Amino acid sequence: MKKRSLVLPADYPWKDLPTAVSYRDTMLDNDDHYLSVGVSAFQAIRRALNLHGLDAPSTILDLPCGHGRVTRVLRAAFPDAKIYVCDIDTDGTEFCSEEFHAEPLAAGTDFLKLDYGKKFELIWVGSLITHLPAPATDDFLAFVVRHLTRNGVAIVSSHGRFVVNRLAADARSSSDFLGIGVDAVQEMLREYDATGHGYADYPLANDSHRHPQSQDQRFGISIASREWIADVITRAGGTILSYEEQVWDNHHDVAAFARGART
Repeated sequence: MKKRSLVLPADYPWKDLPTAVSYRDTMLDNDDHYLSVGVSAFQAIRRALNLHGLDAPSTILDLPCGHGRVTRVLRAAFPDAKIYVCDIDTDGTEFCSEEFHAEPLAAGTDFLKLDYGKKFELIWVGSLITHLPAPATDDFLAFVVRHLTRNGVAIVSSHGRFVVNRLAADARSSSDFLGIGVDAVQEMLREYDATGHGYADYPLANDSHRHPQSQDQRFGISIASREWIADVITRAGGTILSYEEQVWDNHHDVAAFARGART
């Protein structure tokens, strides 16, 4: 597997960060931005852990892990933790397993049936429900709640008002920053206004996120209101700890929640 090393800035928080990066990592644009995304994810995670009184989680699930943009930070920040990784891109899962001493878990798209037979003190979900329709989002968040320990915390990113406003500007100007087409954007916004959630499939000719293992699951772009996300988490048996807007990479909203009644 071809790889190279990231160049850490002089002021980077973790001098021992694993720096190997795969040339197949589709999230790699430039080193500085790539590394900053990991830092902003950790900052959101740290705030959520502090709210819940959890200092250093012993078991962590990073799903979807990709090629380890955040996994490497979790390994540096929590060196003694048992880290599990999962992604429909098995090349990414294998890379994270080899480079960051993480245990790979098989991916699945039927979240009602998916069961890893273990629970985690920290679950990080960076940019998954941003690509799922509403029913799959319901099922997935219930899956997350089921896999939390009683003192565990989940942090899940979503497309909130920042992306909604960008899409609304697109619809007015006929631009298309998400690549799904202006007609689809307009329909998403109508659905969002009516329900709090909007979704559009990726055009098949431009579907870089689809993977052979996931043909039974629709993938595209979703937007969701704070209230919609909170309602789904609550119905799944979770308790909201915090909701922050546009905090991950200055783009995604982040919801933190625990399982059951708050301690």
